[in-house]
Amino acid sequence: MYYNKVYEVGICIVKRDGEDIESMIKRFKKKVNKSGILKDLKRKSQFDKPSIARRKKENEARRRLEREKRKEYFKQKTTKGERNEKD
Repeated sequence: MYYNKVYEVGICIVKRDGEDIESMIKRFKKKVNKSGILKDLKRKSQFDKPSIARRKKENEARRRLEREKRKEYFKQKTTKGERNEKD
């Protein structure tokens, strides 16, 4: 019986013409960070009880909302011209 298999290939970096090793490593690190592999690995390295995971998620959401409110507040303040300007 034949099954369609999807193989996950990891992150590939192909050397460009005249590119040195340092820039290849830099590109590789960028791709790894963007993909979230390390973040996922750190998250899965230790088991969290469901209650702790829920609490972390709620705290992250709370921080994100506060950050958005603060951003919106300063955005409104600068558009109204209430910003202190140096002479």
